Amino acid sequence: MSDKLQKLKLSKLIQEYTFLATDFEYKMEVVEEYKQPFFNDVADKRKDEPEEETPELPPPPPPPIDEENIEEKKKPDPKIKDEVLSDGTKEKIKKIYRDIVKETHPDKIGSEKYIDIYISAKDAYENNDLMELYFICGKLGIEVDPDIEDVIVLEELVTMKRNEIKSIESSFIWVWMNCDTQDKKDRLILEFIKKQTGRG
Repeated sequence: MSDKLQKLKLSKLIQEYTFLATDFEYKMEVVEEYKQPFFNDVADKRKDEPEEETPELPPPPPPPIDEENIEEKKKPDPKIKDEVLSDGTKEKIKKIYRDIVKETHPDKIGSEKYIDIYISAKDAYENNDLMELYFICGKLGIEVDPDIEDVIVLEELVTMKRNEIKSIESSFIWVWMNCDTQDKKDRLILEFIKKQTGRG
């Protein structure tokens, strides 16, 4: 593949991720907004259901103590493992993260205005999520110069973001709020209740 095609592919990936990241933010916000009405509906349906007598179970035994791993829990693996990244990409992630921190760290700018962006950047840095760092740079107006060697990592991150969106779209709250009739909503709520009570 020629350099021109590679650069166009890189530009396409970044634009696609920017769209997906915005779509993800929007859908998360929608789910957050509809969470309370959804659970209100669940509570109303539970009131209508006849109560079943459930036998009282003894409390579960405490989990066994793992004497060898009493130290603090290990951090979860990053989205993209270090060994997948080239040295150049690792350096770029550090540099971009430092540039974002200069613009957003509350101690450096004397304000908490960008605290959410700072936290998102920290998560992205710890996850080797170069694409999310690019996305944050776009929000802050920080110039970045993507490299052709980043294509494989960026493709993987686009796929992950697509899967995160699919996960939202298959959630009970998202499906419930997109039902076109009350009957469908009622059936979905009953399915949710069955699942929660282990009867489904």
